[in-house]
Amino acid sequence: MALRVTLLAALCLVVAATVASGAADDETEDQARWDYESAFLPQLTGRERVQILEDVVEQYGDTRWADDALWVLSEMADRGGYLKKAIEFRKQLLERKSPPELEPFTRSQRVYIDSVAPAVEMLLQYTGHLYSRKGEKVIVFNPIPNTGNLYSRKGEKVIVFNPIPMLTAEELAFDYQRTGENKLALEQYRKALSAAPPDSFFTKIYTRRIDQLEKQAELIKKAEQKTENTQPAGKAEEVEQKTENTESAGKAEEAKTDNGKQEEKTGEKAGKQDGEADSREDEEEGGE
Repeated sequence: MALRVTLLAALCLVVAATVASGAADDETEDQARWDYESAFLPQLTGRERVQILEDVVEQYGDTRWADDALWVLSEMADRGGYLKKAIEFRKQLLERKSPPELEPFTRSQRVYIDSVAPAVEMLLQYTGHLYSRKGEKVIVFNPIPNTGNLYSRKGEKVIVFNPIPMLTAEELAFDYQRTGENKLALEQYRKALSAAPPDSFFTKIYTRRIDQLEKQAELIKKAEQKTENTQPAGKAEEVEQKTENTESAGKAEEAKTDNGKQEEKTGEKAGKQDGEADSREDEEEGGE
């Protein structure tokens, strides 16, 4: 009896802890949503909006609203000309534990409507792909963006697809190209390709861009190898030239020395002859 009571009490504690934990998570999600949505109040300045969104990422990083905050921050930074910040936010977005998704609230805001995402949605809808978060209701009806509806003839297959990972990787690749970091751009285009729907318009685009960057990388590699091979030959020629110059200088110095010795011998001989002439003159004067 005592054992049953103990087990029942332990079970109650576990259930209570689980319920409390779930309630805390719900409260956190609600607070994150409240803070995130407050960033879109029209009276806020751009700086105030950015600060709220950065706080959501920092304080509620484990909630689904952090994806939206990072995506909006990357769009704001890109449009404002802050390329390094845009790269930073997009990297954070792609490095999260799960693929980034956007809430319907974000997809109803001007920052989303003015992005390339709605146009991508329309293209995907023509191939039977519908952008929808997990758990959202999918209605096959009419291709109106951001409503969860998709026009499809009878018998056509509807595929729920999330384009945000693909688009974020593509935009990050383009950012890296603008900064001249083609190796990093190539890596992101490959990620975009792996995230794209198979045999789609986007797979063709990313495959072509990857081919172009790979060809550029190969040309750069060949040019570097050619430069490396040319440098030793140039150094050898330089050493040979220095050796020739040294030998020439040595020969010139030797010739100069020989000339000096010759001049010295000539001087000695001339001095000796002058001395003999003086001696004869002295003898002649003495005889007189």
